[in-house]
Amino acid sequence: RDILRSLRARSGGAAVGPSSNPLEFNRLLREELERAIGLKLICQTARRHLPPASVDRYRISSPAGAAGGAVQADAYDEGGLAGEWLKRVLDAGEIGQQEINEHYAAHQERDHLPPRFRWELVTAPFGTPQQRQLARLHINHVREQQSGLRTHRPAGFTPLSVQHQQFDWTRPEDLPSPQLAQALFALQAGGVSPVFEEAGAWRYVRLHQKEGARRVSVSEAETEIRAEIGRRRLAEQRSLYVLKLRQNARIWSVLDATARLEYFGSEPFEQRSATPAVSPRTPVT
Repeated sequence: RDILRSLRARSGGAAVGPSSNPLEFNRLLREELERAIGLKLICQTARRHLPPASVDRYRISSPAGAAGGAVQADAYDEGGLAGEWLKRVLDAGEIGQQEINEHYAAHQERDHLPPRFRWELVTAPFGTPQQRQLARLHINHVREQQSGLRTHRPAGFTPLSVQHQQFDWTRPEDLPSPQLAQALFALQAGGVSPVFEEAGAWRYVRLHQKEGARRVSVSEAETEIRAEIGRRRLAEQRSLYVLKLRQNARIWSVLDATARLEYFGSEPFEQRSATPAVSPRTPVT
């Protein structure tokens, strides 16, 4: 039941079972069994070697309403208990600068930053066709001033006729519209875009600063690289540690060929009946 619940979570809540996709189900089931066996072995080892007080911190109490709120004898937060023990027996070790540099060089396709802009948006909103023409005159006046051109103030213009918004460093994916992104990409620092109409207003953008796309430097990526190397080392050490534990424990599951024959007879796993063909052995897990 726990394995099927985990499989459903991994499949995004979709129905998972041997009838829907037997090969994929068996692959996922084998992976989940391997994970569960490793977790169980680590927890059993932790319970033997950790101080009782540390083990009891991961003991799970009975649900509310159970008799006297008693503690279940063998119910533990296995993930927490295993994590506590692995912190004591695994060590990622020192990560040197040479290994960081090699990791950085080996992952050229990663850690690229898109361009970014510091910019200004100038807007002259309008509500009616008559206001539309007047708003265009107003925004043209402001744009010509910002471009260093001599211009005459149009009739009815006030500082409130046109709105100015300043934006700090912004990535293309964070820009309000594709039209704004297109206008900014076409500019060099200090440039002013043509006026365009968008969302019931006349607009143009002024680009203050621009940084091109680039890859982050090794110093910028160092913290994440150290974390990745550490996670990889610990995962490798955990696999070796579980393998060592398995050498000292007799474990089988219904996915093992010998156990399948003994437990289910000659029927394939995908077509087995609910009733075992012969009396099963008692599994370790």
